[in-house]
Parts: sequence; C-alpha cells; structure tokens
Amino acid sequence: MATVLPLGGGGYEEELRRLGIPYDALLEAVGASNTERRLCTPQSAKTAFGYYAYNGMVTGMTVQLRPHGYRRIDLNGVLPLWVNDELKVKIGVTSGNAMTGARLGGHQPRTRYPKGELTRQMVTRNQPAGVTPLFDIAMETSSQEEPLADYSLWLALMYYDKAKSEVRYELSYPLHTDGRGFITQWHPRIVPPPYPVEEIPGDDPNDGFGEIDVRVEPR
Repeated sequence: MATVLPLGGGGYEEELRRLGIPYDALLEAVGASNTERRLCTPQSAKTAFGYYAYNGMVTGMTVQLRPHGYRRIDLNGVLPLWVNDELKVKIGVTSGNAMTGARLGGHQPRTRYPKGELTRQMVTRNQPAGVTPLFDIAMETSSQEEPLADYSLWLALMYYDKAKSEVRYELSYPLHTDGRGFITQWHPRIVPPPYPVEEIPGDDPNDGFGEIDVRVEPR
C-alpha cells in the first residue's frame, strides 16, 4: 500500500516541491506538449493532434524530471512512468475531462478514457493508511522486473480547452475508479494556473491523448 506524502496549505509550487518537482519543470513539460501538438495541421490524421500532444508531454516529462531524481521506465514495456526511488513516487500522464485543472463546487475531474487493468491495480493500492484492498492484486513490474507496488501513484492530467485557448493541468493522487474504469476521485490535487496557448485549430487535441494500458494476465 502506497504512502501519501503530506501536502496541503502551501500552494501549488510548494506542494510540487514536496514531490521533488519544480513548478518550472512541469510547466516546461506542458509547453513541450503544446509545441509538438502544433506540428499537426488540419490535414493531419484525426487523432494526430492528441497523439502528438501526448508524445510531447511524455518527452517533456522525461527531459524535465531527470535532473530532479526521476527515472523513466515503460511499465510492462508500454506504460511510461517516472519513478523517484527516494520518495517512492511514480508518476503517469493521462487526459482528463473539462474539470481538469478547475475547482468548481467540489466537483472532481475524471479521466477522459477508462483505464486498463494495470492502472486500475495501481490506483487500488493508492489507499490511505489503514485501508486494505478487498482483493489480492498482482504486483506490477517494470521492464526490468522491479517491484513498484509500494510506490505512490500520481497522475498528471491534461485538458486542452479550445474555447478558452488554454491547457488546464494538474498533478493529482488518484483514489478511485468507477465500474467503467474511469478514475473519478482524487486527493490531494495540485492545480497550477492554466497554460495559455494560441488558437487551437483542427481536431480535438484531447482525442487520442492517453497512454497505452495493458491487460494483466493471471499468473
């Protein structure tokens, strides 16, 4: 079961620092996502905007977090995570819905797509101290077969808002997936200000933005 780092009360920059991440590093990663998205044109494939935006974020996170004690792994060969062994933290990237990066009436964001079994297992382990999962769950391993079950999972959610010409994003701690596989509950949430962008033409960059998840086969 993962241990949640104590957060709260210090503002988003201080809360990010407790995860070993300077705000500028996360901001640069979001900027890399937007830069790669801009390589697409209205003539590109329909999901190219989302794929390029996602790939830019993965590349940006890899480059920006490396100097701050994070190493990149591809869990089961396909799912990119950034791992800090000192803090016992693992971070992934995913797309969220329009509530991403917003605090409105207590509503929480939801992942844009349902998660696969691998991510759902990691979220199940993300329970507060004293809460035990109801079922045994297989230990996830990286491509080097390293156990990561006792590492806290955080997810960087992103949402491109075409109407407001901004990217809303947050780094949050997932607690619950619903029956359809969407992550619907998060605490704590670290919510920086939106990232302003130029007009967002073409297809929706949220469409196709997301990691490849995999089924976990019984042993």
